[in-house]
This record gives sequence, C-alpha cells and structure tokens, in this order.
Amino acid sequence: MTKKLLFATSNRGKEKEIRRILSGLQGWELSFLDGFAGKIDPPEETGKDYEENAALKAIHYGTMAGGRFVAAEDSGLSVDALDGAPGVFSARYEGLSEDRDKAGALLEAMKGFPADKRKARFVAVVCLLSPDGKKRFFRGSVEGTIPGSARGEGGFGYDPVFIPEGFDRTFAEMSADEKDRLSHRRKALEKLKELLVEKA
Repeated sequence: MTKKLLFATSNRGKEKEIRRILSGLQGWELSFLDGFAGKIDPPEETGKDYEENAALKAIHYGTMAGGRFVAAEDSGLSVDALDGAPGVFSARYEGLSEDRDKAGALLEAMKGFPADKRKARFVAVVCLLSPDGKKRFFRGSVEGTIPGSARGEGGFGYDPVFIPEGFDRTFAEMSADEKDRLSHRRKALEKLKELLVEKA
C-alpha cells in the first residue's frame, strides 16, 4: 500500500532539489504545499535552532495533512566570523526577502575579512512527523568559505556566495547534479530516504 508524504515547503528552489534527491522512492506518494495553496498560512519561525523550526513547521502543516506523514526542513548558512549569522535567520537576513539582496548583505558584512576568516557552513535539518505524532530529525552540513563576490547563475539563496570545501567554484557555478552530491540538503534527505524505504 502506498504511503503519503507531504513535504511542507513552498520554496521552489528547495522543492526542485527535494524532488531530485527523493526521486525513485518506492512505496510513497510525495506532495508539496502548492497542492494546498491558500488553505493555511505559514507559521512564524520562532525556534532557536534548525531543529525547532523544522518541527514547528511540520506540526503546523500537519494540521492539514489528513493522515499523511509530514516532512519539513529548516536550513541556513552560518559564518564563523559573524558569530554564526545569518544562521536560523538566513531566510530573512537583515529583513530582506530577495535572494540577491540577502547574498549582497552578507558580502557587505564580510568586507575586509581575510581568506582564513571566511569559513562558513550550510546546515539543513529535516523533521519527519508521523501521523501518530512521533518526530524524527535528519541533519546534514557542508563546510566551505565565503568568496569576495557573488559568482554563478545557478541554484538559489546563498549559493552564489558559498564555495564548498575542496572546490574553487560556488554552488551557483555548479550543475544541479554536482551540487546535489555535495549539499547539506542531500545529506539530510538521504538519511530521511533511508528511513522512508524501511517504512514503505
């Protein structure tokens, strides 16, 4: 019997990545929030960390899931020199909403920092909420650095201002497949996928 999973994101960039990474998942019917447009407002993300925000979103959207499993994700970019900022505030850094503006604000905040002070990491946490209310968490991260300027046209969010460790290109300069192999979101989703395979 096919089980149903609602992945609670309205971010089109994330949805594309999630569809790619969870493709081929047997025994599950995957849906996204666009199938519930206008039925429920997004929650206020008040958690102190990625786990709390992911759980908050999963529980919030679980109210309309109709017996489905619900997965929700929270992710962000943490820069050591900025004491971990933007972190859980990555989606609303400096009160900005456009990806290009947020990336620009981050580059401005990093002006003057030498190469050895530009370490950063992307972190993603997925919360899986079962119909019985049980929560499971899956975390992934990737280390890297912040370049001096935005580079590349691919990806979304902070991809143009993040160079993964061991590479000289930003995520935005990589193909979708290449980024997926390295990304924090893939690492978290692969752990989720393992559990879903067991439950199918």
